[in-house]
Amino acid sequence: MNTRDSVRDYFDRVADHFAANYRKEDAFEERRRIWHCMIEENLSRLKDGGLCFDMGCGDGSLSRPVVALGYQTIGIDQSENMLALARRQCEGNGPVPSYIQASLPLPQDLLEKYRDTAGLILCSSLLEYLDDYERALMQFHGILRKGGRLILSVPNKDALYRMGERVLRFVLTSRNSYLKYQRHQFRPASLRSTMGRLGYTLVHEQYFALPIQRYSSKLFGNFRGRRLATLYLLVVEK
Repeated sequence: MNTRDSVRDYFDRVADHFAANYRKEDAFEERRRIWHCMIEENLSRLKDGGLCFDMGCGDGSLSRPVVALGYQTIGIDQSENMLALARRQCEGNGPVPSYIQASLPLPQDLLEKYRDTAGLILCSSLLEYLDDYERALMQFHGILRKGGRLILSVPNKDALYRMGERVLRFVLTSRNSYLKYQRHQFRPASLRSTMGRLGYTLVHEQYFALPIQRYSSKLFGNFRGRRLATLYLLVVEK
């Protein structure tokens, strides 16, 4: 089984559990809040008809507020079980996005179909599962219109907690641990450099999500930083 198939099968297996956690678990609350704020701040990129793409959309919860506002949205995911959840949650709830089953990097026909059409691309916790993430980022650049923006979040490799994860991945036996399928973590400075090399301009960056948040938030409060926050978010423009 190749890498792409193993990641797809993993998300097919855990779809219901993963989606339920994202909606309900306190540990995801900050992630939801940060993302919704970033999306709201960049909705102006869709005012003149640009498409919104949710790359690795999962159950569609991230982009559903965009859909509710009437903006044309396309969700792309390789897991059919995730997409089935997304479609079910749209039933009887107003505007319906387009959902496409595809792996990233995208096949050439989709890339050509949507070139220069996107005003906004959302990409949360996806790049770490891709072998060729730079090619995916180049494709996002091709899909964006001039002035369009990409909102991207990734595991922060500089965080102390992530160092522990890199050790654990070699001793974990559960096939349902995401660490078994994660291919990358990202150093913020290196990622910023990569984005610049690929033709993006940095608009905003932010560290968020403390590890074991129920306990660590009592120690660190609202403080977030490169060594503490487990996630790193970038907003970049074409």
